[in-house]
Amino acid sequence: MIAATARAAHAELLKLKRTLAFRMIFVAPLLVALLGFFVQSSQLSRGRGATAANLWNVLSRDSYSIWAIFLLPLLITLETALLAGIEHGEKQWKHLFALPAPRVSIFLAKYLVTQGIALLSTLLVGLLVSVCGWLLMALFPALRAAGPPDVGLILTRAMSCWLAAGLILSAQLWIALRWPTFTVAGCRNGGNLLCAVRG
Repeated sequence: MIAATARAAHAELLKLKRTLAFRMIFVAPLLVALLGFFVQSSQLSRGRGATAANLWNVLSRDSYSIWAIFLLPLLITLETALLAGIEHGEKQWKHLFALPAPRVSIFLAKYLVTQGIALLSTLLVGLLVSVCGWLLMALFPALRAAGPPDVGLILTRAMSCWLAAGLILSAQLWIALRWPTFTVAGCRNGGNLLCAVRG
């Protein structure tokens, strides 16, 4: 069972190469980081925004709030629809079920790959938050006393977002596997993800 799931997960990863689903793993976190950077730059240039004492708290809080409420649910919807669409589009379900592997391993592999994508993208947001913080310190000397990134705080918020996304990810994957059209998965997104990001 474990070996079959591992092989199926490897096959799913190979299918994702050179697809929109793979590129979105990096594009979505980059959008969040750029938005947070430009918002803080605009506020700091007007004498408002974060200070050296709370730079990492404000930057990570704002970035992960945007990520959890807007982009992570959209990323999950897109990834699940594209991942299931590979089989729907080519009518590959019968071929997959004819393989000498338990059916549950096929579905479990898709679930694990989707969870991995969500986790990787969420951690990339944290990495880009750190990069943006260093750029802000370079541009605004008043922030240089903030010091290195608060890795513990950033990781805590990242894991909170990822764990909170588990339910919507499971629901979206079931919808994407059940209906072959992309519009059903998109329309049943169910609103924004409420993520436990502590201020």
